[in-house]
Amino acid sequence: MPRWWWAMPATPYTPPAPVSVPGYAPPVYAPPAWTEEQELAMLESQAAILEQQLEQIRKRLEEMEMKK
Repeated sequence: MPRWWWAMPATPYTPPAPVSVPGYAPPVYAPPAWTEEQELAMLESQAAILEQQLEQIRKRLEEMEMKK
């Protein structure tokens, strides 16, 4: 609250609105571009993880069928 609030009429204090600066825009975040080799390695590792998960699911299904 400003120091002179006591000298003002009984209205709520509203701070001044921020002024927009024309022509200024904050930088947009963009992740760094991947090389094809990096993308290929990432996709291969994801494929390996998914294959492991699929194998675990198959084993679990076999266990469930054996219990029937």
